[in-house]
This record gives sequence, C-alpha cells and structure tokens, in this order.
Amino acid sequence: MISRRISFSISILGLMVSASACTLAPAPAPATQTSSAQVGGGFVDLTPTPVEVATFVASHTTAPGNLPRVTYAKDGNIWLLDASALPKRLTNTGRDSAPKISDDGLVVAFLRGGEMWAIGANGDHERLLASAHDLVSLSRSGSNTVWTRQFDFAPHSHVVYFSIEFATASIPGPEYNLARVNADSPALQALLDASQGGGQFIFSPDGAKIALPRNDKINVVNADGAGLKTVFTFPPVMMYSEFNYIPDVVWLPDGSGFKTVIPAQDQLGNPSAPTRFMFIPADGGPAAQLAEFVASPAFASRPVISPDGARVLYTKARGTNLELHIIDASTADQMYFSHAADTFGILGWAPDSTHVLYWLDDRSLVWLGPQQSDTILLSDAPGADNFAWVDAHSYLFVAHAWELRFCVLGQPSILIDDGLSDSSFDFTTLH
Repeated sequence: MISRRISFSISILGLMVSASACTLAPAPAPATQTSSAQVGGGFVDLTPTPVEVATFVASHTTAPGNLPRVTYAKDGNIWLLDASALPKRLTNTGRDSAPKISDDGLVVAFLRGGEMWAIGANGDHERLLASAHDLVSLSRSGSNTVWTRQFDFAPHSHVVYFSIEFATASIPGPEYNLARVNADSPALQALLDASQGGGQFIFSPDGAKIALPRNDKINVVNADGAGLKTVFTFPPVMMYSEFNYIPDVVWLPDGSGFKTVIPAQDQLGNPSAPTRFMFIPADGGPAAQLAEFVASPAFASRPVISPDGARVLYTKARGTNLELHIIDASTADQMYFSHAADTFGILGWAPDSTHVLYWLDDRSLVWLGPQQSDTILLSDAPGADNFAWVDAHSYLFVAHAWELRFCVLGQPSILIDDGLSDSSFDFTTLH
C-alpha cells in the first residue's frame, strides 16, 4: 500500500531521529528544559534545541499544495479534503465513523452503526457494503451483536477486506475470520472462518497475498482466499492481561516472505529469554532466525520492525533505566542511550527506516532529533494523537480539541479541520 500505512497512535507522544524540523508555534518553554540520558559511560544532552518561532494563524480555509486526500469523521459524518478545496461533507446521518479511502482516492468506506457503507469521494453513490445481518451471518459466536473489527481496501483496488468481533460481557470477542466485498458492486464473500484467519491482516505489496498473524501462528493466504498455509508457529506470548500478542509483519518488496519479531513466551518469569527476529517464507519453507536479543517484556515495550524490514527498534531494562537499541539481521546491536524507565518509551520508525520516534519526559510533547543530540519539537500543538507519515518530509496528526493537522518538516503545521469525532483518519497520496 501507500505511505498512509506508516502510521500509529500516540496517546503519549514521541521523538523522531532526524536532522530536519517542523518550525514551531509557541509550546511549553522547550529551551529551558534540561534532560540528559546516559550513553555508554557519558551523557547526551536531550534538551530541545531552541528554534525560531514562526507566526502562523492556522485555518482550514487554506490547504497546502502537497496535502494528500484525507478523510475523517466529524459530528458523526464523513468528511474529505484535498489540496483543491475546503473540507467537504460526504454524509449527513450523524452516525458515521472510521472512514478508509481507496488508494486512488475515489471511494471511501466507513461504518454506520453496525454496518459497513461506501460513498464516492464526490459524495455520490452511497451504498451498503455489509449489513448487520450480513455480519451476524459470518459469526460463529452465536451473538446477535456483531460489528466490523478491522477493515481496509486491498492495494490498488476498491475491494474492502474485513474481519469481525462480537459483543461479550466485558471486552469485544474477536473472530479471526476474513471476508471481502467489492465497493463498486457489493456482494459479500466469506473467505476464511475464525479458525483460519488472523488477529490482523497484512497485504503483500502487490496485494496478491495476505499474512494473517495470530497469537500462536502466522497463516498466509492468496487474496482470493485460496492456498491457505500455516507458515510459522510459536508459543503464545504471556501478556498478563486479556490481550494477545499478535506479531507485526513486514513484507519483502517481492512478496516472497516477510520479517517478524517473536518475543519469549514468558519474559516476566524468565527475563533473560531471547526475543527472535525472523524471516518467514510465504510459501511455507523453513523459517530463518536473523537475530536474537533480550528485550523489555512485550506488554511493556513492544519491539518495532523498520518499514524496510532490515532492523528492529527495542528497549532493554538496565536497573531503573531503559536502553534504546537497534539491531539488524547481521546481529549488529547498537545501544543509543539510556533513560529513566518511567519517562521514556519507543513509538516507531520514520519512513526512511533510519530514524526512529520515541517519547521522553514531558508526555504532552512530540519530539524530533538526531540519534544522540539536538532534540527538538516535532509537534507545534499539544495533546497529539494518531501520528501518520505521508512521506519522508510530511505528516498528519490529531491535536487537542480533535484538531486534524498537516505539517511539512521545516514549516508550521496547518489546521485542516477541528471538532473531529475521534482521532481516526485515513488518507491517500494518489488522486
């Protein structure tokens, strides 16, 4: 898929490793903060570098020329914006949420109550994709309350794939199934039942195959539901909660296989047990261990694979501190710095697979800086959430008061719209 896939939620905010910066609007006195982290026997100064404050009045009446086509929910309706116009309301029921946009920018799929709908990017041809009855018919739970758990467009198509979950007395019960529907001519097709699918589904770059990781194995299936194979099994990772560890998958560009990270089964009871960095062939051939390392428990700090699949970002406890590490397939493992465990955490990678994001000290700020110096603010608005890279130089995020903002590195962020229903949004760079 496109770069909109390089995204993650950051209800606590983070640091990115880079030499460029977003010019900042006023923020809580970064130049007077002092923060140091130990590096190898010395210390690196993590105090933000002062930057020139730019005067900017944000307004969604102006859109930058390189803004992608973005869709989001506001007041229970679906909205869309691109560089050519003001935000446009696509629906008006007051009950719509969680929009997803096709790669070509022409179709938006969304949820309406317990159903899945689609509409054209021009606000035309609103149609039902999967009714509440359709979803119940897919479920093996016997529940009459079933809704979509994960859904998204397949790469370069208008076909929406989805899985479901059902109501329980406490948390929703996920079903590891898989179904699809063509948004141009809706006809629901069940592909896999709950014993065959995954906790999430991840398409190969060409959309021909789908990886289906779950808490004890990873399946691979062709996009039409044929050729299902279990390509890797592992002991379930103990998370000491009702949640499962579902491993991340990063496909090779040619779709021949993927990289994944499998923690030790019981990292709390056996802190020295290694986490494994693996290559898994998509045809079910022998898996290869690329590296192993001792990491923080996955329930406290989840390792993250770089977008190119070459390296893993992780933390490791050292006394009361956490160390930030990056390891690659050659087993070269570098520790970048150590910081107090309760004031530091990793978030993920930048699109270049070289720079990383992490939060530090003041959780109300997003930071940006090179690996061992010159940390500066990445966000110029407080309370950021759901940070998503558009490309290597620009990104979207949701700030306080449910503001959707767009920022090009080196420039102030631009307010796209405010009063969003929640922090979810989607976008495409092709339209």
